[in-house]
Amino acid sequence: MAYDRPAYTGGPIINARRILPELVKRGHQVQALLGYHQDYPNARFLEKQGVECRVIEFTNTEIMVKWILEQLQDFQPDVFVPNISVAGGFAAKWAKQANIATIIAHRSNDEFNWGLARMFGFGFKEWQTSGLVCVSNYLKKEVLKKTRIPVEIEVIPSGIPIPEKTADQNTQHPFSVIYAGRMEQIIKRIWDIIESFIAVIRKYDDVQFTLLGEGGEKQKLIEYIARNNLTSRILFKDRLTGDAYHEELLRHHAIVLLSDFEGMPGSLMDGMACGLVPVGSNVVGINELVQHNHTGILLDKRNEDFVKSIGKLKTDKILRSKLSVNARQHIINNYSLDITVDRWEAFFERLVSANCQQIKISRTIKLPPVLPELAREDHRVNKSKLKSVRMYAVHAKNFMKTVFKKRPI
Repeated sequence: MAYDRPAYTGGPIINARRILPELVKRGHQVQALLGYHQDYPNARFLEKQGVECRVIEFTNTEIMVKWILEQLQDFQPDVFVPNISVAGGFAAKWAKQANIATIIAHRSNDEFNWGLARMFGFGFKEWQTSGLVCVSNYLKKEVLKKTRIPVEIEVIPSGIPIPEKTADQNTQHPFSVIYAGRMEQIIKRIWDIIESFIAVIRKYDDVQFTLLGEGGEKQKLIEYIARNNLTSRILFKDRLTGDAYHEELLRHHAIVLLSDFEGMPGSLMDGMACGLVPVGSNVVGINELVQHNHTGILLDKRNEDFVKSIGKLKTDKILRSKLSVNARQHIINNYSLDITVDRWEAFFERLVSANCQQIKISRTIKLPPVLPELAREDHRVNKSKLKSVRMYAVHAKNFMKTVFKKRPI
């Protein structure tokens, strides 16, 4: 399962765009169920890659659970991966009862992902999926500390395609640094990144910065940079995907991420695969990927250490080249798309049952109380509006027929 909306470049959907077509290439029959907001561009992309997609406009949890079960009943999978979907996690209960292997994902060290892991991984036996995928060893270790109910756990980071080209670390002027990702202050600390960029500019004349992506703070950042007459030194570019994304990364020497925490940061992994030197805060998620002074640089103090590190990378070409080579090889050896899909297939083999049965859908979907950590996406039906809810369910079913029976995505 995945979420979809225009200009959505979050880690889960990028992972789906990479993993699912690769599974198709390996001969698997793959179906994606996408809850969308406004539109579903990623569903159209996946359809072109041979992935059968079915979509529903994001709505109340009970409606989505019922819809998911209807799709599973029609598709009859061997494995159901709710991924990070709350409704999918609840639907997994009925799939598991039919001996279908079910797998929930734990993708980040935030409240929401811990809620998913607790609700569907280790906290409640009735709602426990067959397996739990963690994107880092740290998350697996922390899950094991909390586990009350035994669960099959596998560490599977996001898979990274390895470009043939690598960044040219021999070019000296200007030294170029990129940030790629969501432009948000919470977790990503985008304003701290900007202040760190400005601190470097004040000290060095031959350093250029690029911010690539979208986010709630982007326009404010653009206006702030313009007011400070720094538009020639700090550039903003719109989100890119596929080859265009890699081509942009290859124009730079280093990639930066100063988050409060991460699961396993895809932007750094992509940059490292292109031969960029990663410069990141010494926090959970980043420090499992980046080995200080071997595959990149870790910072204890965002601003002060960042200025020193950029200055060192700018002038020490030998160090820069060493870190670049090591970073790329680290991704090839441990995080490539092929390795990741191998791990998914191996986990499927461990969990798949030879005795899958037809899913039985209850007339009423009874769910546990909303877990506070999941409340942002677990929107329940107002019981006083059950009649209108039933009407909406019929509308959703008819909508699916329109989308998939009469015209292609």
